[in-house]
Amino acid sequence: RMLERWGKTVPLYISEYGLGQLEDPKSVVYKYSPYRDWAIMKEINDQMLTYLNRPDEILRAIPFIVPHSTWWRRDKRSSPEAPYFPWVLFHVDDADWKPTHLVDFYAFWKPVRGNYVWTHSSDPN
Repeated sequence: RMLERWGKTVPLYISEYGLGQLEDPKSVVYKYSPYRDWAIMKEINDQMLTYLNRPDEILRAIPFIVPHSTWWRRDKRSSPEAPYFPWVLFHVDDADWKPTHLVDFYAFWKPVRGNYVWTHSSDPN
């Protein structure tokens, strides 16, 4: 639509993208879930590959993953009643910070280097 309206595309920075709420938003307790980490990583990777297909339109896109979160918790103690913020690299488990599976997102993409190369084939196989 941008191209139709203004005759050119404006390069974008996307500051936060990823997966929204999986649980009931009214829920008080969020517990750590490897499944939720998988769902977040799947969505982030899906969106990232879409953005990579638009190198002339997307200058930079940052997934919404934060190192840790104490501000999300209603009480600052490590208690079962304290809600868990789902988009963190580290969560509190028995009063110790433990890595979540979201660190695997960075471990997977860290060694990837190269240039974007467009290719096309008339044979879909």
